[in-house]
Formats: sequence, C-alpha cells, structure tokens
Amino acid sequence: MKERALAPLLVLTAMALSGCASPAPAPPAHHLPKLKDLKPAPKPEEPPGPLLSLLCEPAVRKIPLASIGVPPHSQPLDIALTPERVWLLVNQQQIVDVGRKPEQATFRTIAAQEGAYWDAMDVDPRDGSLWLVSLVRLELIHLIPGGRSEVVRIPRLEGEGGFRDVLVDEEGIYVVPTCAEHALWKVDRKGALLDQAFKREGEEVPLTLRTEFTPEEGQGSVAGCLPVSLARDLSGRVTVFDGVDRTFYRHESGSWTPVLQVLDPELPAGGVRVDFPGTENAVWKPGWGAAGNALGFFFLDEEPVFQPEMEMEISRKVKGVQYLQYMRPRTEGLEVAFERCKDFSWFAPPLVVSDEHGFVSTLDSQLILGSFPEGQ
Repeated sequence: MKERALAPLLVLTAMALSGCASPAPAPPAHHLPKLKDLKPAPKPEEPPGPLLSLLCEPAVRKIPLASIGVPPHSQPLDIALTPERVWLLVNQQQIVDVGRKPEQATFRTIAAQEGAYWDAMDVDPRDGSLWLVSLVRLELIHLIPGGRSEVVRIPRLEGEGGFRDVLVDEEGIYVVPTCAEHALWKVDRKGALLDQAFKREGEEVPLTLRTEFTPEEGQGSVAGCLPVSLARDLSGRVTVFDGVDRTFYRHESGSWTPVLQVLDPELPAGGVRVDFPGTENAVWKPGWGAAGNALGFFFLDEEPVFQPEMEMEISRKVKGVQYLQYMRPRTEGLEVAFERCKDFSWFAPPLVVSDEHGFVSTLDSQLILGSFPEGQ
C-alpha cells in the first residue's frame, strides 16, 4: 500500500519543480587551447643505446627456481654447463642439477658436508665430475659421479685465503687464487702445480702468502691482489680477462695470447682488502666493492660481453619496465646495449653462462634457458 501512495506524490513533486525552476545560469566561459598549444604526452624514456633481446626474449624457456628446490631470494653463485645438464651453485652449501632439455626436465640437489663452503665450480669435460673451490681454503673439492667426494690439496702451498674461480679443460684445472703473486694457476687433477701466469708487481703486491705485516699495516687496511676472471668461448676455449691491463687473453701454443684490449680506464680492476692484517682480528674481503673480482663475462656469438647489470636510472622513468645494461668490449672502448624486460620482483643481478648450445642464466627467480638470436 505504501508504494502505491508514494508514486503519484513523486510524479507531482517532479512536475512542480520543473514548472517553478528558474533557467540555469550559463556556465562560465573557459579558454579553449588552440591546437598549437596542445602538447603530446611525454614518451617513455628510451635508453641511450641499441636494444637487444636475450634473457627477456619471449621464446626463452623459464623454470621457476622454487620448483627445482632453490630457496626464495637466492642468488646463485655460479653456473656450469654440459650439453645435457645445468649445474647451479645455489649457495655455499647447495648445488642443483637440472636437465637442460625439455624432455629431461628433472632435477636433483647435492648438499655440502657440514663445514664446507663452496664459492665456484666447473664441470670436468673428461667425465662430467664437478670441481669446486672456496674463498677460504687453498684446496680443490672433487665431486665424482656416484656421490663420492675427495679433497685435492696443492703440495707445499701454505697461506691464508683460497680460490675465487675455477675452470677445467682437458689438460688441467685453472684456479684464480684469492691473493697471490700470480693471478692464475694451472694444476693437474692430482693437485700438482703445472703453471702460473699474470704475475703481480709493484702496487699489486700479493697479500695471501705474506706471513708478516708492519705494525702500521696491522692497525688499518691493506689492499692489493688484482685478479683475473675466466670464461669459455663458444668453442670451449679458456679465455681470461686481466683487470690490470684490461685485456682478454686466450691460451694458444703454450702461452697466453692477447686477443682484445679495451681502452677504457674506468673499468674496475678488482682486488682484495684486508683489515688488521697479521693480527687475530684480520678480516679478508675478496669481494669487497670495487676491490672485488675483475669483471665477469660470457660470450655472445664469438665476442665477449661483460655480465649484465640493472639500469636503474632509466627503469625508474618507465613504469612496468626494467632495463638490463650490457657492456660489449671493443678495441676503441665499450659499446653499451640495453634489454627491455618486465619489472623484476627480485633484484638480484643476472649471471649468464654460454656455450655452443645456447645460454643459461638466472633472473627474477627464474632459470632461463635459451638459444642465441640471429644477429646478436
């Protein structure tokens, strides 16, 4: 009953308001901009260099790291490849072995024994076994298929520190000492020293094998020991980047032959810092800031490329986009290229390793497996 009584009243009220209302005042005049005053919306910031497509290429295969047993927010320390497998050094005590092909999409985890700390690794091309090194121990760890492991010590070697990197070929094992008179050693599979190269002199004096420091040194910090970095080219040849002369070398005919020098004095050479050396409070920092490792690199086609970095300045100006920056060494300097990706949820810098079969990386909590685009 209430609904029927209200309906006529609402109609009448509306009619009364319509009949008594005064004409609405005209809206105030507004200046309409002329076409020439209209400015287009600003375009997204573009990087000051060429674009390439690699890690964020839609065709790459992505495997969530969590799905293969990698703890959240992990930043893998190293990657080693065979044609069939990917080995991830997830942290200092865990390795994950992943099938590289889609039909081999299985994984297994290898855990270190208590007290072990691994910092770098490589696969032995002879038998598929793993060689690992630690920044704090002057020894090699050999993980043999079947689960057995052994410690391989280098005879007559004493001192502090350990090894930063390791790379294995048919002839032997290359290791980069934390700090020593020579920045690169080659040993056989029994630990016997075969060769040493890239001798450091002057301000690059070694620290690791010193046993005595002056009182003044013991009260402060000492820096030195500029390292080299290692990678294989797409043919499997061991290549060295020396941070001292900013030159790439390849081992040919029994000696290290320069193949590319980068004339850019801004490239960091790396190094080591020791606080309070020679005292019980000594602290070694082989990865400390600009005094850390020489620049790491991988191969894109037949040319070395330094490991990509996140370009934060440009990315802040483009919503929803993150840029990676690649430095490509050239004789006349560095050529910088960029890659456009979606925003990352985990801002750990990517690590890229390549071989003749393609490339593998970790980015944004994903394992990336891809092949090289033509023309890159």
